[in-house]
Amino acid sequence: MLIKNVLTSVSESFNYKDKTKVIFLNTGDILEGKFLHSNLSNVKTLPGQAKKSIKHNDILYSEIRPINKHFALVNFEETNNYVVSTKLMVLRNISESYNTKFIYQYLTSDKVIYDLQTMAESRSGTFPQITYEQLSTINLPDISLDEQQHIVNILGSIDNKIENLELITKKLQLEIKFNFIKEYNNLMSEKVIALEELVSETIPGDWGKDSLEGNYTTEVTCVRGADLPDLKNCNIDNAPTRFIINKNYISKKLQEYDFIVEMSGGSPTQSTGRTAFIPKDFENISNNLICTNFCKAIRCKNKENAIYCYLLFDMWYDSGLFFNYEIGTTGLKNFNLDAVLGLDIKHPTDEFLYNISNKFDLFYNKVIKNSQKIKKLNALKQLYLKKFFG
Repeated sequence: MLIKNVLTSVSESFNYKDKTKVIFLNTGDILEGKFLHSNLSNVKTLPGQAKKSIKHNDILYSEIRPINKHFALVNFEETNNYVVSTKLMVLRNISESYNTKFIYQYLTSDKVIYDLQTMAESRSGTFPQITYEQLSTINLPDISLDEQQHIVNILGSIDNKIENLELITKKLQLEIKFNFIKEYNNLMSEKVIALEELVSETIPGDWGKDSLEGNYTTEVTCVRGADLPDLKNCNIDNAPTRFIINKNYISKKLQEYDFIVEMSGGSPTQSTGRTAFIPKDFENISNNLICTNFCKAIRCKNKENAIYCYLLFDMWYDSGLFFNYEIGTTGLKNFNLDAVLGLDIKHPTDEFLYNISNKFDLFYNKVIKNSQKIKKLNALKQLYLKKFFG
């Protein structure tokens, strides 16, 4: 049956009076079925594109970049205070013959993603869009509700295991943050130094080309700002493959204990300056890693200094401090990294560095193991999706 006979595109106007509790969902807050809740917060001033309401069991779809699998199922019950961007398609099940969760699983299968990618490539523009009219031409498998539920149970079981591991990882990340704040507040140091005294160099990024071209011959994995939340959890599966000039790769290749800082972007509720650390087992993550030219990497004089600086950046970002270190007059916010590197910090004692480094390694080893388990579960899910949907 065609999607258009099962899912309708709705555009219910958002009308929630208590604006202090409004949460805005944009295209960048959704990735492969997950809401990136770490990016979300209440907004006092709604952007102009914040228009649509959502309901439980709606399927949201980003109309741009379908190759990134920008689908998500609204699986939370309380949706009154969520408003979504006009760039997000809100799809609602109107058929009694199809299970909404089954539809969602089918739409995230490689088969459908390939079809959407083909549709997108047939359209012009920097970010070709998929319209509802195009999406509605996709055929859903003609199977019984019992068979649909069977598939949902199997795939849902894998999703639940992945979600539990992700929750554990989130708790570990919070432990890392809270442990550092406690240690930093207890640090007794009579001396202050500029943060830049612990840094050996900053490394610019490179976007290169999307395919082999001329002397753009070195294949790399390029971390964008959107990939930083994943990299924090030791996952860069969604970072794009690019090709750069080899001499640039030699000078810009990242290594373990570097950390990446987002230099441009942000939103009214999210400052620039997001970070992600490259842990000890970097070689198990990627051999050819660089960051995009909208980011920079910081390399410190040693591992202990790197962990200290990264945790400081992370603490400052969470506190909202970096809103005070943004420059730019064209509407695009840029991070004033030089000013931040000039900030005075407590001079760390050897004991302090030893303690935070050991605890950081302990936590991150668990994060890495969780990431490896999640990767195996995702691979298993793809096998099932291929079995069920081809």
